[in-house]
Amino acid sequence: MHVHRAGGVIISSMPETSPHIFLQGLLVESLIGVYPQERHAPQPLSIDVAVGLPSTAAFLSDNFQDTVDYAAVADLIRQEAAAQRFQLLERMAHHLCQAIVTRFQAPWVRISIVKPGIVPGAQAVGVSYLFRAPAG
Repeated sequence: MHVHRAGGVIISSMPETSPHIFLQGLLVESLIGVYPQERHAPQPLSIDVAVGLPSTAAFLSDNFQDTVDYAAVADLIRQEAAAQRFQLLERMAHHLCQAIVTRFQAPWVRISIVKPGIVPGAQAVGVSYLFRAPAG
């Protein structure tokens, strides 16, 4: 575990304990799936995402410019989900995490993507993924 000081506040770089924002149950549609019947029309997805904050400044400043904008994260996810075509939820998760890290300089992103009604007898299938920004 890495611990460092930012603006006088001790923070951890571990995703489970470090400061982050999150969106829960973001509804999007995407052309995604392995089977032909899945690729003819956009599929509904529910996305939970946690975005590590690049600094803790907002906790002290109360300034919107010092944090990551929830709405901007949601917009980016919706844009990427609509613009890209994926076969696997795993690939989509990786792509979305990379896009979020790049756009918001986040040190890490944790995402879960849920696809309802695909497997008979199961409410949904999904994938969870933790992506850390490359060092450097």
